[in-house]
Amino acid sequence: GETLPGMSLLSAEARDAFLARLQGWFGPFLPSLTPGKGPGLLELPTLGRPLRLATGICFENAFPEAFRTESAPADLLIVLSNEAWYRGGATLDQMLALSRLRALEAGRPLLRSTIDGFTVWIHPSGAIGGLLPLGKEGVLVAEVPVDPNLSPNGASGQVVGPWLGRLGLLPLFFGWILAFIFRKGQSAS
Repeated sequence: GETLPGMSLLSAEARDAFLARLQGWFGPFLPSLTPGKGPGLLELPTLGRPLRLATGICFENAFPEAFRTESAPADLLIVLSNEAWYRGGATLDQMLALSRLRALEAGRPLLRSTIDGFTVWIHPSGAIGGLLPLGKEGVLVAEVPVDPNLSPNGASGQVVGPWLGRLGLLPLFFGWILAFIFRKGQSAS
């Protein structure tokens, strides 16, 4: 929802003309995003060393790569999301499950703040530490343990994590094959 698809296919002049036309129809609140160079860490000054934050926005939560940096690992993962358009179905549960997986992969606590979704903090183990009731406006106050000496789950989470979702597609793929074979067998008889 933050970018308009296909804009990179247009020339700069055509893109500007198209966006100007949209702005004339809908007003000046059009997306104007510039892609970053990749994931990075935000550093907050503290009494000791800075607190390193890896921040994912909206559906970036689904991709482990969005939280990986080439520098030192993050101390805390943060997800900021507007999930108001996910009403009905299981998408809110899926987004929460993905956040739990990200915390588990990274071996870091995760804070998740949403509009109309699950606002929660998650232990590095993937367990939920605190949660606002779904659909209730409020503020989640929690003491989230941030341990700079906590080792990331590099051996398992960083390697295995990205493949878990991809491997989860295998049953779907085999189901399609079986359905095709079954239909072909029915049409032959």
